[in-house]
Amino acid sequence: MSCDEIRDEFNNNFYVSQVEKDFPIAYIFVVYTNAGQVLRLLKSIYRPQNLYCIHPDARQGKRFKEFFTTVAKCLDNVFVVSKPVKVYYGHISITNAQLQCMQDLEKYPQSRWRYVINLCGREVPVKTNREIVESLMKLRGYSP
Repeated sequence: MSCDEIRDEFNNNFYVSQVEKDFPIAYIFVVYTNAGQVLRLLKSIYRPQNLYCIHPDARQGKRFKEFFTTVAKCLDNVFVVSKPVKVYYGHISITNAQLQCMQDLEKYPQSRWRYVINLCGREVPVKTNREIVESLMKLRGYSP
């Protein structure tokens, strides 16, 4: 896919309220399989003001990471983690992968993200971006 095609796929012509624009969220995806499913998830929650870090499991092949690198090159607010780690189910390596993404998120201060939401490639938020923003605003900077 070309960058024009990828950008068209992500341009959902969705309405983004001022509240959402003023309250960007960072998302971390720790993924190990099914790149197409992860891409559909990303497209479903994608908003231009949010920031997205994708951590492809280092145990996966080169093509798996390259798939996400191609997408990230076309979208300014999506990137692939700089130092992927090998992730094992139920292991501290999951936290290490998330922490690596958090370190990389710090390199994007222009996004002004307020909270980080961790997802794997199979989770789907049941609330809209606006509902998530409204819930997080009630926390006033605290973590639940």
